[in-house]
Amino acid sequence: MRNGPKPLPFQLAMASMAAAGMAGGSAFDAQTLQSFFAGIQKYQKHEFRRHMPPLPCVWEEGQAKLYFSKALPVAQTHKTPVVLVPSMVNKADILDLLPNRSLLRWLSSQGFDAYLFDWGTTTQDEAQANIDSALQNRLLPALESIGKPVLLLGYCMGGLVGAAAATLRPDAIKGLLLLATPWNFHDKLGALKARMSLMKPMAIPYMTQYRQLPESWMQAVFATLDPEGSIRKFSSFANMADGDEREKIFIAVEDWLNEGVDLPADIATLCMEEWYEDNKPFLGAWEVCGRNIRAQDIRLPTFVVAAAADKIVPSESAMAFAQQRTKCDTLLCQTGHVGLIASKDVIKQVWQPMAEWFAVQQ
Repeated sequence: MRNGPKPLPFQLAMASMAAAGMAGGSAFDAQTLQSFFAGIQKYQKHEFRRHMPPLPCVWEEGQAKLYFSKALPVAQTHKTPVVLVPSMVNKADILDLLPNRSLLRWLSSQGFDAYLFDWGTTTQDEAQANIDSALQNRLLPALESIGKPVLLLGYCMGGLVGAAAATLRPDAIKGLLLLATPWNFHDKLGALKARMSLMKPMAIPYMTQYRQLPESWMQAVFATLDPEGSIRKFSSFANMADGDEREKIFIAVEDWLNEGVDLPADIATLCMEEWYEDNKPFLGAWEVCGRNIRAQDIRLPTFVVAAAADKIVPSESAMAFAQQRTKCDTLLCQTGHVGLIASKDVIKQVWQPMAEWFAVQQ
């Protein structure tokens, strides 16, 4: 039996505040709240577990791995491979979620050799104690092992690391796609920045003692962003018919959300202070391996894909990268942060335009 959504007491407290209209929203009726709790119970007891056919691991060092999905024989195959780089705060599974929701394997079906980079458990890998080392000793060697320049897609935090890789090694990357990647951390909404500032004092003593930031802290921060959304999604899940294909997608996404990973203290401090407090990427002052990472200095084609309903990375934050460049392709999708991977019409609205952009970069 699952014990999520995590942290459950905190999630329930935030939902209770939202239900009563205490979070600035509208109160929910009794039937919706009953469905909310029924949805949580249904999720916890549901028998479905994600299972995907294994992929070959073609490179491994420390905790990091590189998985390969070979291009299927289709009318048009492409010579330049695509590498997917996830965030460090969640597992790489989101990019290979389910047979009908795997961005990695769908790209293979479109004629691309596709690779998935997996950071693994960063707190158990000394070479990933900080961003500089993780980039130099894990991501860049993984890219080099492919033997040719690649097209790189970075999801969320993975896009920031991707921008650093494109700055340091433009010879290894032919194009950079930033998918729901924050760039202006002082966007007008500023919800995540405010939550981090509020809850940072609770994290610092733990990081000092244990040299890592627990995933439960990050789960609590994310839970504050959209408590009304949590009520709606579990209420909707409760009302799905048994056997509905949407059940599997919901559960796979929710399991992924609840299986976050701890962050090394230095990387967590970077996120809190250099990104959310000082806004260094947007100001052109973020330094990696002795180089400032500036959007306008990246010497290769770029594409920013953002989500209009994203509460974690508001579209204003993501599009700021494109606005700092002379030329950058953009796409604004009518979905949320995870919807870019798992929404109903994701292939047509999100993945197909990305594949077309990759094809142009050959």
